[in-house]
Amino acid sequence: MTLKYGGATVVAGQFNTWVPRRGGDVERNDVAWKNTANGHYSVWSTDGNGNFISNVVNNVSGTDASLGRSKRSSTRTSTAMA
Repeated sequence: MTLKYGGATVVAGQFNTWVPRRGGDVERNDVAWKNTANGHYSVWSTDGNGNFISNVVNNVSGTDASLGRSKRSSTRTSTAMA
């Protein structure tokens, strides 16, 4: 599935140092992102077609409790970014 933002396919480098992380099976439509500059994470909620809906978790350290709750759900990586 292709990840989309504002209706357009997300491309490598579009969000500067933020890169999607590989995940397992999809239970929810969440996509985890890692900031390669500072090691922080964000998680996007997307619809079944890969369209961004909202930030579930926004710009937190890898030890933040909100990220742990999100990690219990599977994440996926866009084929456009892989």
